[in-house]
This record gives sequence, C-alpha cells and structure tokens, in this order.
Amino acid sequence: MITIDFETYSEAGYRFDPASGQFKPLQKGKPGIKGVNAAVYAEHPSTRVLSLAYEEKLWAPGCQDPADLFKHITEGGLIEAHNALFEFYIWYYVCHKRMGWPMLNLSQLRCSAAKARLSGLPGALGKLGEVLNPGEIKDKRGVRLIQLLSIPKKPTKKCSDLYRSIKKYPGLYREMYEYNLQDVKAEQAISAMIPELSPIELEVWQLDQRINSGGVAIDVTGMQNCLEIFRQAEAKYTKELQEITGGAVQTVGEITKRSAGDKWLISRGLEMPSLDKLSIAAKLEHQDWAGLEDCRRLLEIRQIIGGASVKKLFAMERTLSDDGRIRGLFVYCGAGHTGRWAGRGPQPQNLKNSGPDCTECPACGHIRATGGACPCGCPKADQTPLEWGNKTTEAALKIIATGSLEAVEQQWGSAVDIIASCMRGLFIAASGYDLICSDYSAIEAVVLAAMAGEEWRLEVFRTHGKIYETSASKVSGLSLQEILDHKNQTGKHHPLRKMGKIAELASGYSGWVNAWKVFGADKFMNDDEIKTAVLAWRDESPAIVEMWGGQWRKEPGVWKFIPDLYGVEGAAISALLYPGQCFQYRDVTYGHDTERDVLYCLLPSGRKLSYHEPRLTKTFDPRKLEVWQINFMGWNSDSSRGPVGWVDMHTYGGRLVENICQAVARDILAAAMLRLDAAGYNIVLHVHDEPIAEVPEGFGSIEEFEKLMMAKEPWFADWPIKAAGGWRGKRYRK
Repeated sequence: MITIDFETYSEAGYRFDPASGQFKPLQKGKPGIKGVNAAVYAEHPSTRVLSLAYEEKLWAPGCQDPADLFKHITEGGLIEAHNALFEFYIWYYVCHKRMGWPMLNLSQLRCSAAKARLSGLPGALGKLGEVLNPGEIKDKRGVRLIQLLSIPKKPTKKCSDLYRSIKKYPGLYREMYEYNLQDVKAEQAISAMIPELSPIELEVWQLDQRINSGGVAIDVTGMQNCLEIFRQAEAKYTKELQEITGGAVQTVGEITKRSAGDKWLISRGLEMPSLDKLSIAAKLEHQDWAGLEDCRRLLEIRQIIGGASVKKLFAMERTLSDDGRIRGLFVYCGAGHTGRWAGRGPQPQNLKNSGPDCTECPACGHIRATGGACPCGCPKADQTPLEWGNKTTEAALKIIATGSLEAVEQQWGSAVDIIASCMRGLFIAASGYDLICSDYSAIEAVVLAAMAGEEWRLEVFRTHGKIYETSASKVSGLSLQEILDHKNQTGKHHPLRKMGKIAELASGYSGWVNAWKVFGADKFMNDDEIKTAVLAWRDESPAIVEMWGGQWRKEPGVWKFIPDLYGVEGAAISALLYPGQCFQYRDVTYGHDTERDVLYCLLPSGRKLSYHEPRLTKTFDPRKLEVWQINFMGWNSDSSRGPVGWVDMHTYGGRLVENICQAVARDILAAAMLRLDAAGYNIVLHVHDEPIAEVPEGFGSIEEFEKLMMAKEPWFADWPIKAAGGWRGKRYRK
C-alpha cells in the first residue's frame, strides 16, 4: 500500500471582488474548500496540483510522470490517504481528466482518517498528531505555506503562470515540497498506530465512499427559484429592520451579542443574555412587549431571515457540482463515539420535515396554507384539510416559481418558512430514475428494549407498535384502550399521548426533570408532576433502569444502600478497576486495554466503541454516597455538551447506554445499506433510520426494499425490527 498526499491551488470557494481587487470567500469564515466541498473544489477549472508526495518521493509540475506510482495503480495496488476522497477527487478531476494519468478506482482507496474516527479519535491529521504523539508529526509551516501558495490573491492566471511562480519563489515551493513529504510521513506514522477497519467496516466505509462520490441530484431550477424569493424577502425585512432602528442596524447579521443589534436593544431597555435561536424564542414567548413593540419586531425579523434552515439553501448552492448533484454529504463515523454518520453542506440529516396546515379546494384543486378564501371563490368551510407532503411541496414550489414574493406570502404566509419546508423536496431523482425510501419504526426504542430485555416493550413492538400510547398508559394509570378509543372517537390523539412521547424521548437514557423540559414537558406540567411521571416511567421499565446500572443498591423499604457495581455502568467501572479482565452485561462487554489505554465496549455486531485515556476518580453523588466518576478523552462534536474538540469528558450509565443504543441502531442501518446496495438499490442519501435509493424507473419495489431492510443478522435475529411507510417518487419527502 502506498500513501499519497496532494498540495493544490484553487480559486474554488472564492469570488473575485473588483472593488478591492482581491478574492473573498463565498461564505464568511469558511474560505476555499471549507466553503464548498471537495468535489466542487477539485472540478473547478482553476484547480491544479502543486505537488504530489508518495512514500518518500515527490512529483511536481515539470517533473517526469511518476511511472512507479502509475504501475502500482494500474496493477490494482492499494492507495492510502488521510481523508482519501479528497485525493480521489484531485486524481480524477485534475490528474486523470486533464493530465491523462491512469484511472484510480474507489475500491483501491484506504483512509487513515476513517480508521481514526472509527476508533474514537479526531479526524484531523494535526490533532491526531497531538493526541497520539507519533514519531513523525504534521509540519506546522503548512498553514503559512497554504496561505501563500494555495489561496488566490489576484485574478485567475493561466496554468503556465504556475511555472513562472515556481521560478520566482523557489524557496517557498521548496518548503511546500518538504511540507508535503512530511505530511506523508506523519500519515504513515499515525496510520500504523490505529487499528485497521474490520472486513465488515471496510465494506461500510467503501459504500460510504460510493454514496459520497456519486452524490444526489438537486432540483436546480427549484433551488434557484427559492433563492430568488428568499432574496426578495431578505430585502423586504432588511428595509423594515433599518426603518425601525433608524438605521442603527443595517443587516440581520448585526443582531448578535455585542454588535449593533445588541447595542440598539440595550438602548431601548432590553438586555438579552444571548441572541441565539433559543434565547430569542424564549424572549418572544415570555416577555411583556408593552412599549417595546419595535424590539419585538427586531427579534421576529432575526427569527424570520436569520434561521439555520434557509442557510441550507445557500449551502446547497455552494456545494452543487457541475452535473447538478451534491457530493460529500456524509462523514463516516463523524458523530461522536457511536460510529453514526455526520452531515456536511446542506446536511440532509436535519432538514425540516413539516410545513403549514394546508387546504385543497375540491372545486379547482388549488392548494394553499390554511386560511383565506380560494381564488375560485369556494367558501373556507368547503376546503379540504391536507397534510404537508409531496403534493403540498409541489404546489408551493409552483408558486415560488412565479418569482413573486407577494404571491408566495399571500398563499403560504411566511415565504422563508415555506422555503424551509420545501428544502427536503429539492433533493430529487435524476431524469429516468425514482427515489425509493423507507424507515425503521422507532429503531432506537426497539434497540433499547432489546438490549435491556424489557419484555413488555418488545411485545408492543411485535404487535401494535404504539409505544407512546402504551407508555402514557403505564405512567398515568389510564387504560391503553381508553387512550386509543379517544383517537377513534375524536380523530385526534389523546392529550396524554404527548406525555408518553416525551417520556420515551427523554427517559430512556436516565433523563431527569430537565430532560423532560427539553422536549416541552414544562409547557403543561410543573416540576413536581414531571418528577412523579419520571419515577412512574422508571417503575414501569425496571430492565432499562437495571441496564443503566450503578454503584449502590437500595434495600427495599429502608433508607439504606449496599455497594454493588451492576449494569452497564458497573461493567465499565469494573473493567477499569481490573485491567485485563472483561465484564459483560447482557450483550455488551467492557474491557480496558492498558497498552493502548482504551476502554472498549464490544457491541453485539462485533464493533467496538473506544474511550481513550479512561480514568476513575472518587466523588459523591446527590445521596452523599461515595462513587467512582468515569472520565475519558474524546472528540466532542456536540456543543451543547461542552467545548467542541478533544476534551476531557465525563460519562455515566445512562450516557453509556445511549452510546450503545445509537451505535447498535447505526450498525443495523449499515447492514441494511450493504444488503440494499448488493441488490442494486443505489443509495444516495441516508438519514438516521432511513436509507434513500435512486433506481431506474421500473426497477425494484417498495416491498422488496423494506424486506431487505428487515432481513435479520444473527446478532439481532429475534428483535422486532420493522420498516414501514415506504414510498417511491421523484422528490425526497418524509
């Protein structure tokens, strides 16, 4: 296997500003490749190779072709790189298509960054060097050299100018070549310290590379129409913003902490601790706005045109390849310790999945947001309620295509909200193809029940599947039949179902009162009521509580506790107390590899979760009992749980179980994706519990698709895994 690394120059991700005579990033704060993606970067006509390092050799423009590397590749030899898809794109778009080099196949690639993320390590090469301390490290001169040689400073040059540049700055290019060679040494040293992907994980990663490199088609015209309406809305609300602040605030971007918007609010007597989405929403809901109507409106405008959902539209535009497809949407093992995928660019994993309440006119078929009379004059009472879906998306995009903000707002209300609701529908099948999709029913809840052995829950999933209603029944004491009858009699869910849903979402991983509040329980329950409900949920789910585990057991009927390491938490602590031994709880096993200093959790699939540099420290719990606290070093990608980066992290039984269940659910999805791919279903998207394939018209069926999803692997052969609600169509929908 040969390790390679490219250094490149490109104007991708920048625009030339004639006024300043300089290139500026397309996206503020994300210059170059960060503002677009690897595929868009590589296919840009300005992109060229400055150098290619492989093993201890280097090729640069003007040198003879690397014949030994060509021979290795044409004979099917393996190529490793760090974030290998970038090297593949540069090879394909620049070296192969423009320079005539031999074809490099995806199947020949291996990736040291993928190995690192699977092992719970950071993916960035520099950060890996800091964590692993290999003999060779990334050259810190790289940042300066890239700033000088890889980033555009003047208008586009002809390719021949590169040779003049090399002659003009030989010292800088010599440094760049040394940096390039050192990167390869660092990659090789780091790769040698990380376990290889297992055969099954290699298959999953290779499928991930095919999904990322193939991309998904976009409704380019629909995207452009949405952008036009958004720009009109932005201009309208920006003008209003300037008017209500007397010009003190010029753009929505100035409504942030310690900026013009914040200062204007303070001058009006309104001080905000933060101006993020949650703080603004809370303030708008609870503040008395008497005499501060202008402040309220400023915050409303910030909500309308500053939301993250529409930013995806601009990310879609920036990351669109020349063929109308977006590539590189997923990061293998990019989400924390679980091995789940992370999203990039417009991030299809958290697209809005709803829209306004709609009505359809039975007379003329006109579809609009609920409210107002139909253009044909049909009375409001005669209009048919319509759930948000593919039909409403098509209707909304049709009005958006008129290019009239007034028409959009007249029929759909907030133009920005309706654009966000249509975003999912902009992912489409290519001409002559269909999308086929289905999703797993409550997959994480099924996994939790199966891993814990909570039999009544498994029986719910084997039969009617109404876990929210059943949970509400058990917590409240009201019969399940009465809760179900309410829906049959009124057409609406029983009010208690909402509590059941919150209970399932918030309680499965030992969530307490605040966890319920995150899901909105405080809007209809006080703290005491929430606490009572949480305890009732736990009483009805003893196997799950046992799985979380702990370090003390309470004696029945008395306030006395006996030390006992039990459940998942007990197994993890025991593994750290007794290195070299393995401790099992049901289908998971913990062990501490002292040589690598990693706490491993072996999953039923055979995959391992890794917790680096684990440590136990003594502390006291709320009952004033002495307990062990588990800390480890890990890559935190969730800013709500502390600083993002390689940090000291704390964990406990509930969170360990959360890691396990999310990881197992991921492994079930990954196994299904491999089966679907082998059967000819070309996966173009996957979102948590649903794969989406692009297939030729007439190929396959929803029934076969779901059958393949529900096929059982030996390690979950008796679990009630179900896929349902599948659809086939031209646009992605929920």
